[in-house]
Amino acid sequence: MHTALNKLRHSSALSLLVFLGYLLLTLAFTWPLITRLGTELAGARDDLWIHQWTFWWIKEALLSGQNPFYTTLLYYPNGVSLTSHNIAWFHIALWLPLQALLGAVAAYNLLFILVLTLNGFAFYLFAKAETGAAAAAVLGGLIFGFWPYTLSHYDHPNMMVLFWVPLTMLFILRTFRQGRILDAALAGVCLAMIGISRWQLLVMSAPLLLAYGIYLYFRETALVTRRTAVWVLLSLGLSLLLMAPLAAPVVQDQLRRSDLETVAVEEKDDGVTDLLSYLMPPQLYGTIHGGSPDPLPYSGWIPYHLIAASVNYVPYIGLVTLALALYGLWRQWSKTWFWLLLALGIMITALGPVLVINGRSYPALPMPYRILTGSLLDALIRRPHRLNLFLSLPMAMMATWGAANLLLQIQERWRSGRGPIIAAVTAGLLAALILWENPIPPIPTTATTVPQWYR
Repeated sequence: MHTALNKLRHSSALSLLVFLGYLLLTLAFTWPLITRLGTELAGARDDLWIHQWTFWWIKEALLSGQNPFYTTLLYYPNGVSLTSHNIAWFHIALWLPLQALLGAVAAYNLLFILVLTLNGFAFYLFAKAETGAAAAAVLGGLIFGFWPYTLSHYDHPNMMVLFWVPLTMLFILRTFRQGRILDAALAGVCLAMIGISRWQLLVMSAPLLLAYGIYLYFRETALVTRRTAVWVLLSLGLSLLLMAPLAAPVVQDQLRRSDLETVAVEEKDDGVTDLLSYLMPPQLYGTIHGGSPDPLPYSGWIPYHLIAASVNYVPYIGLVTLALALYGLWRQWSKTWFWLLLALGIMITALGPVLVINGRSYPALPMPYRILTGSLLDALIRRPHRLNLFLSLPMAMMATWGAANLLLQIQERWRSGRGPIIAAVTAGLLAALILWENPIPPIPTTATTVPQWYR
């Protein structure tokens, strides 16, 4: 009993240190946000302001007893339904009490910092449970938490809320291994929170979660019992129950209207990912549109003609991450083949309906995403390149297995007291390389002052 208690204390202390480490890194990557907490907003671009209005409107509606899903302040005087509007319910639920204490801007910025910190920490917890290697899991958390494509969505605060996905996987894993109803209930809560954070995230992550559940069923077959199956079903039921109050108005509105497809607006953006962008750091020169060498001009850290998903979002994987993932596949094939299939499936889908390589389109080559073109699922995803958000998960998991094997090999080779030290130095060096290589700039901030001409 005493030994078990000591292990729990050690694990809790380690988890706290890891969380604080991710927090310090987040503060560094968002610098100087912490020094402008109450005066400037984290992020930039037009959608940032849409979310500020939405936060304000939900607060106004709740305080005045109005229907938050309808407003006359837009398209006045007739108004417009907000059931299909992107409402960041998770953010708003935390923002409402925080803004009463700290102000609207400071509350928003603290949530921005918290989400990035939790992204890395949640993956660390999941990767540690999968691999049993804490140091390697920390590296996986760096990859997942500071994934360039995720950070480049700083204009979409609820698009960056990815930590519920590895947490859902963690509690599904624990449900299979320990068969406890508590873990199943927590899995259901986390699954519901994916949708509550942003319905689009639930649509895109559902295939991953389903695939992981099937994979666990066959991998942990010796632990699967009838009770386990019941707990999993109850978990799904709980998630539906928790999402129902916010999902029901959307469903009802769609059933009542004649133009059902207007739940999503078609935009002039095919949303494809250039295949070369996965390997092309945006800092480098590239050949675009015709194959002639051309420097990539910059606007801050984002090049205007980036060989990528778009001028704003960067799907670059990172060569260090890729090397660790390949090493993991080589040394731990039995543990990584599933994550490879997930990565390939996400990548192929994120390429969109038309293959683009180095700025050149190849419309004659059939792409799997064409099956979805024109469907409601396509409309909900809106832009295929957004699936690159979840490419971070299998890539980070393969890299975690690679790092775990590498660090273990180092310790076994140097069995003397130097082994752990060399392994720790290697882990630190890998962490520095991962963060240095990825195109992670300071997150821009936007002033909140109202121009005099507007006043």
